[in-house]
Amino acid sequence: MEQTAATVREALQRAGVEPRSVAAVGLTGQMHGLVLLGIGREVLRPAILWNDQRTAAECDAIRARVGAARLRHLTGNEVVPGFTAPKLLWVARNEPDVFGRVQSVVLPRTS
Repeated sequence: MEQTAATVREALQRAGVEPRSVAAVGLTGQMHGLVLLGIGREVLRPAILWNDQRTAAECDAIRARVGAARLRHLTGNEVVPGFTAPKLLWVARNEPDVFGRVQSVVLPRTS
């Protein structure tokens, strides 16, 4: 929260806007993106966002291994390309050098 407030203050200052003239500030975030961090918390590759559709084959592989009905029972969800798990599997299959350096998996949402 402190970082958000500091960023808003900086944006207002850079824009030359008097804070008292602002009635409201809207903030939003996103989920279901894949952000991979290394040992020093450095970003290892560009994020794969929720709307990226490259993981259809990985979704099929997850369904085949777990079973669609069992997956729905365990998670309450279908597996779809926008979710994080298939994206992580895609990186493991297509960028093994990056995958081998992953220390943390986070979402691009901060709230």
